[in-house]
Amino acid sequence: MRSRLWIAAALCLVVSSSVVAQHEHKMSAEEKAMMEAMEKAVAPGPEHKLLEGTIGTWNTVVKYYPAPGAPAFESTGVSKNQWVLGGRYVEQRFKGTSMGKPFEGIGYTGYDKIRKQYFGTWMDSMSTSAMLSTGQAEKGGKNWSFVGTMDDPMSGQSMPVTETITIVDKNKHVFEMWSPARDGSTYKSMEITYTRKK
Repeated sequence: MRSRLWIAAALCLVVSSSVVAQHEHKMSAEEKAMMEAMEKAVAPGPEHKLLEGTIGTWNTVVKYYPAPGAPAFESTGVSKNQWVLGGRYVEQRFKGTSMGKPFEGIGYTGYDKIRKQYFGTWMDSMSTSAMLSTGQAEKGGKNWSFVGTMDDPMSGQSMPVTETITIVDKNKHVFEMWSPARDGSTYKSMEITYTRKK
């Protein structure tokens, strides 16, 4: 529903821009203010530019911890991150293995200028549901924190997760995720180290 509203708004903006170009002198002050607000809301801003540090092709080392204190399942992969839709979103396409099987994932990260928050989506070949999260940047885009939910295949229920992204330098960043344990505590369930492919 929300996406349809934005498509409609975008179409209105295109049509209105055309009308304005031909009859700008006929626009009221209120209409001009509305047009300016719309243009500002849909244009990428400095918050989007902070995501630049994740752009590129990355070799990954994935560590998955099935339970607190359990040894990690390790795997490797390649992540290709690029700007899409005019610099509004970062698209991540991941290919690798998980527990000895081929694994693919697609994610999108962006900044919602109206809600003033970052958001992320994630879908992969080991699930039929999408993971959604929202968050904020800290230290000028060097650290990120997200909260979200993912569906637990064992219980069939949604469970809360927290995530962080740490930009170590232009050639390395680290993703970490914390999930609830069976006793209700929280533990680090995943760590992915991204090293720029040269």
